[in-house]
Amino acid sequence: MRTLSFSVLLTLFASAVIGWDPSQTDCSKLPLCLTSFKWCDPDGAGCYIPDGAYAPGAIAKQALWVLLTEDYNFTISWKVLTANKDIPVRVQWWLGDDGVYWEMNTTDTKITFNPQEIISSFPLPSAPNVTESEAEYYAIRDQMNSITIRQVNLQHEESSDNSILNSLYDATDQFIVGTPSIEHILQGQNRIGHRDEYNKWRLGVGVGVGLGVPILIAVTALSTWVVMRKKVRQLQESQENSIKMSPVQQK
Repeated sequence: MRTLSFSVLLTLFASAVIGWDPSQTDCSKLPLCLTSFKWCDPDGAGCYIPDGAYAPGAIAKQALWVLLTEDYNFTISWKVLTANKDIPVRVQWWLGDDGVYWEMNTTDTKITFNPQEIISSFPLPSAPNVTESEAEYYAIRDQMNSITIRQVNLQHEESSDNSILNSLYDATDQFIVGTPSIEHILQGQNRIGHRDEYNKWRLGVGVGVGLGVPILIAVTALSTWVVMRKKVRQLQESQENSIKMSPVQQK
């Protein structure tokens, strides 16, 4: 069975800009509004997949989620009502749906989002029992990752009005994170051969709707194997160090 090269993978997870840009979103009626990490226009005007992100399928027309390169600097941006510009915005990255998250507060209207740097900062006050390896596992496990923004101080002040509360909150579309280990492995396969296959995929031969799902399964399975192997190795090293440091009982 032939192994897909990383270039083929990137073709399946196609980077695309198709007639729409979330940075041009009309936020005039909203006090807080994301202008990035919205993959497609809800009215069907097109999609925008930024550099370092890949949507399932050769052309992303209705991308509900994308694959993000783990070690890449993405920009998360938003617009805020001028009257509220000095009130901090709380940015949270939810790593799946298990309640594990990273957060920061800022009065800027954008941040640099590098998944690998954030994963490396675990454990965190918000997740004191989650190790770096476990955080990586949550990020690469499935496409349930998302980023939310909210102005908590304003929400407290307007806590009696649900419509205002909802307008002081926004969330990105969903994504999954792809580890550098996967990239290295698949690039190695590409160097071994598969040039004919690579050229066919470059021409778009065989790329069709529905290929994103099996590729997602392959990415998730390989990512999980890499992370769990790392976790087992760390546990073994920890146990070995513990044995070495244990005092020898004297008779």
